[in-house]
Amino acid sequence: MALCRCLQKHSPPNGRKHNYPGYVKPLGFPKSAVLCGRCGAQGVVWLDDDEVNLYRKGQRIFSGPNAFAKIKVDDNGVIIPNNQQGDKNANT
Repeated sequence: MALCRCLQKHSPPNGRKHNYPGYVKPLGFPKSAVLCGRCGAQGVVWLDDDEVNLYRKGQRIFSGPNAFAKIKVDDNGVIIPNNQQGDKNANT
Protein backbone atom coordinates (compact mmCIF):
# COMPACT_ATOMS: atom_id res chain seq x y z
CA MET A 1 0.00 0.00 0.00
CA ALA A 2 1.66 3.19 -1.21
CA LEU A 3 2.03 6.19 1.10
CA CYS A 4 2.64 9.84 0.22
CA ARG A 5 5.20 11.60 2.39
CA CYS A 6 7.34 14.72 2.04
CA LEU A 7 11.10 14.18 1.84
CA GLN A 8 11.90 16.95 4.30
CA LYS A 9 10.14 15.84 7.48
CA HIS A 10 8.25 12.58 7.11
CA SER A 11 10.47 10.21 5.14
CA PRO A 12 10.94 7.36 5.18
CA PRO A 13 7.62 6.25 6.64
CA ASN A 14 7.75 3.84 9.55
CA GLY A 15 4.99 1.46 8.61
CA ARG A 16 3.53 -0.87 11.21
CA LYS A 17 2.41 -3.47 8.68
CA HIS A 18 4.62 -2.68 5.67
CA ASN A 19 8.27 -2.01 4.91
CA TYR A 20 8.80 0.96 2.57
CA PRO A 21 12.25 0.51 1.00
CA GLY A 22 11.98 3.13 -1.74
CA TYR A 23 10.01 5.92 -3.32
CA VAL A 24 9.03 7.16 -6.77
CA LYS A 25 8.09 10.63 -7.89
CA PRO A 26 4.52 11.28 -8.96
CA LEU A 27 3.98 12.59 -12.48
CA GLY A 28 4.70 16.31 -12.60
CA PHE A 29 6.79 16.36 -9.43
CA PRO A 30 7.41 18.83 -7.80
CA LYS A 31 4.40 20.61 -9.29
CA SER A 32 2.12 17.63 -8.80
CA ALA A 33 -0.98 17.58 -6.64
CA VAL A 34 0.39 14.76 -4.46
CA LEU A 35 0.83 16.02 -0.92
CA CYS A 36 2.32 14.53 2.23
CA GLY A 37 -0.32 12.71 4.26
CA ARG A 38 1.12 14.22 7.45
CA CYS A 39 1.83 17.89 6.75
CA GLY A 40 0.53 18.78 3.29
CA ALA A 41 3.93 19.58 1.72
CA GLN A 42 4.82 18.26 -1.76
CA GLY A 43 5.11 14.50 -1.46
CA VAL A 44 6.69 11.48 -3.09
CA VAL A 45 5.13 8.02 -3.26
CA TRP A 46 6.73 5.45 -0.94
CA LEU A 47 6.28 1.87 -2.14
CA ASP A 48 6.22 -1.31 -0.09
CA ASP A 49 8.30 -4.34 -1.08
CA ASP A 50 5.62 -5.84 -3.35
CA GLU A 51 4.98 -2.50 -5.05
CA VAL A 52 8.68 -2.00 -5.78
CA ASN A 53 8.60 -5.32 -7.63
CA LEU A 54 5.43 -4.30 -9.48
CA TYR A 55 7.07 -1.00 -10.46
CA ARG A 56 10.04 -2.88 -11.88
CA LYS A 57 7.62 -4.98 -13.93
CA GLY A 58 6.03 -1.87 -15.44
CA GLN A 59 3.18 -0.87 -13.12
CA ARG A 60 2.91 2.91 -12.77
CA ILE A 61 -0.41 3.39 -10.95
CA PHE A 62 -0.57 2.74 -7.21
CA SER A 63 -3.26 3.04 -4.55
CA GLY A 64 -2.92 4.32 -1.04
CA PRO A 65 -4.84 3.27 2.04
CA ASN A 66 -8.66 3.43 1.99
CA ALA A 67 -8.86 3.53 -1.85
CA PHE A 68 -9.44 7.29 -1.88
CA ALA A 69 -7.25 7.89 -4.91
CA LYS A 70 -4.80 6.27 -7.30
CA ILE A 71 -1.49 7.91 -8.16
CA LYS A 72 0.37 7.71 -11.45
CA VAL A 73 4.16 7.87 -11.07
CA ASP A 74 7.01 8.66 -13.47
CA ASP A 75 9.38 6.29 -15.26
CA ASN A 76 12.60 7.51 -13.61
CA GLY A 77 12.95 4.51 -11.29
CA VAL A 78 12.58 3.62 -7.63
CA ILE A 79 14.89 5.58 -5.35
CA ILE A 80 16.17 3.53 -2.43
CA PRO A 81 17.88 5.83 0.07
CA ASN A 82 21.32 4.60 1.15
CA ASN A 83 20.58 1.28 -0.61
CA GLN A 84 20.01 -0.21 2.86
CA GLN A 85 18.76 -3.51 1.48
CA GLY A 86 21.89 -4.12 -0.58
CA ASP A 87 19.66 -4.30 -3.62
CA LYS A 88 21.75 -4.62 -6.77
CA ASN A 89 18.77 -3.29 -8.74
CA ALA A 90 18.37 -0.25 -6.48
CA ASN A 91 17.26 3.00 -8.02
CA THR A 92 15.77 1.30 -11.07
